[in-house]
Amino acid sequence: MNIMTRLIGFGALALSISVLLTSTPAMAQTAVDSEQTDPASTQAATQGADLATEQATEQATEPALGHTASHLPSHLAAKTTAGDPLMILCDSLDGDTHFQVDLEEGVANEAPTALDMFVYDPTVSEANSLIAHFDSEDGLLNNTNGVLVGYVDPKNPKTGRKGERIGGTRLGALRSVMLDLNIDLISKRSRKAYSGQAIYLKKNGDQLVQDLTCTIE
Repeated sequence: MNIMTRLIGFGALALSISVLLTSTPAMAQTAVDSEQTDPASTQAATQGADLATEQATEQATEPALGHTASHLPSHLAAKTTAGDPLMILCDSLDGDTHFQVDLEEGVANEAPTALDMFVYDPTVSEANSLIAHFDSEDGLLNNTNGVLVGYVDPKNPKTGRKGERIGGTRLGALRSVMLDLNIDLISKRSRKAYSGQAIYLKKNGDQLVQDLTCTIE
């Protein structure tokens, strides 16, 4: 009985050893396969890491957009150095004449350039209030050191309405309208009230003067 038990025990042991020897190569191959990576997967992972590194570098070195003129569209970048619109409004103290002067603000320490000077009669309806329009493009307006001169040209419809009343006379009797503004247009202060004068030079050599109060808008 003991011999039989031993024989059975030896048989079971031999069978276990045989099974173990048979499965070991497969297990070893599985381990090797698990350690080897797919070349395609390795390449994709490497490319992904390189892309992330490149993006991080660009974000760290690229300046913020919108804070430098070089990143603005060309027409907007030009405006960072060009002058901006500027307006001077003047009213005569007697209340019968209103002036609007449109200028282009100079760059750096340059004085603005006068573009247009409109003269209105505020005592009539708005539709009929325009007396004259002195346009620099027509050669009818000049400005030097805060003095603006509008030249009356009877042949130009912008200043040729001879019967319009202005400054105590009629437009047709005038040679020019001069605004002498007590304004430093370089170191100006918006909304501050300035004094000035409108000087009307007649064709016969006489002069008429109106006192003005002006503001920069």
